[in-house]
Amino acid sequence: MAKKNLTVEEIIEILFEDLDSRQKKVLIKRFGLENGKEVTLAQLGNLFNVTRERIRQIEAGALEIVKNKAKSGHIDELIAEAVRHIDSAGGVKKENHLLTDLSHYCEEESDKSISFASRIRFLLDISGDIYYHREDELVASHWHLSEVHQKKAFDFLSSLVKHLKDKKKQTINDKMFNAFFTEVSELHKLEKDVANHYLKISKKFGENIYGDFGLMSWAEVNPRVSKDWIYLILKKANRPMHFKEIADEIKRIRPTNRKTNTQTIHNELIKDKRFILVGRGIYGLREMDELPAGTIREVLIHILKNQGPMKPKDIITAVLKNRIFKETTILFNLQNKQFFSRLKDGSYSLNK
Repeated sequence: MAKKNLTVEEIIEILFEDLDSRQKKVLIKRFGLENGKEVTLAQLGNLFNVTRERIRQIEAGALEIVKNKAKSGHIDELIAEAVRHIDSAGGVKKENHLLTDLSHYCEEESDKSISFASRIRFLLDISGDIYYHREDELVASHWHLSEVHQKKAFDFLSSLVKHLKDKKKQTINDKMFNAFFTEVSELHKLEKDVANHYLKISKKFGENIYGDFGLMSWAEVNPRVSKDWIYLILKKANRPMHFKEIADEIKRIRPTNRKTNTQTIHNELIKDKRFILVGRGIYGLREMDELPAGTIREVLIHILKNQGPMKPKDIITAVLKNRIFKETTILFNLQNKQFFSRLKDGSYSLNK
């Protein structure tokens, strides 16, 4: 029968055997070993009615005892396994992924969500063999084997951002992210699995509700305000939509903590030059539109000026491709002899 490894709770109990009660309390609260919540030096000072500096001294003394105890081999198995997992990821691994790898060191299921992360972090940190990077604006919390490994990951991520920056259309519309990702990975001589692990620590990349992957700075990937959501929805629908339909779709897919007001959506559609009115309350994307904004007569003038004489059915098809008008309205406007002429073969042309 295989030997069962000690849980992180059992390992910490062994390492704390030589500490007095105050030292234990300071470390437990300082590193969130009981409830996952780390306490500041000032808060501990108030709790024990001593200065911050005194708490710092107690912490330093307790850590020295614990680290010396750890040299007896109590954490060797855990550290060796963590190093293997991080090394296989190219020397850098996202914290929650490493926690999954080490989940068999957990006491029980509830332990995983409450204090397991804090206990693992404490044990890996005191080893001195692995380095922790707290979450910041650019990256998620992660572990790395050295600054060299971390720099390698950061350099790759920086190159990928630069490579994608001017390729939004190809990345999103043409689904070319994987091709660009492979290109940059090969340039940095990285195996695909390693490059994927590096990618996972970055906050500069993301995926929208429709599965499009790209830079988080792109509104199509990370819509923040109403007009961004409108653009994304119209782009994906690939057709004009009524403003109420757009508002309903935003309500359906937008995070629940954000309210969507139908009138606000209508106002954005009116104000933003990216959107064009194509029918009563119906809007489309200007970039996808082949016709000018304006009345049905102006649309007909544009079509006949560019296409020359056309049969009524072809004119109707050309108009309805980007505009929503009744066929009878289109045919009625063609009768305006000031602008249009009906030829012998039944076609219509623009008056010269």
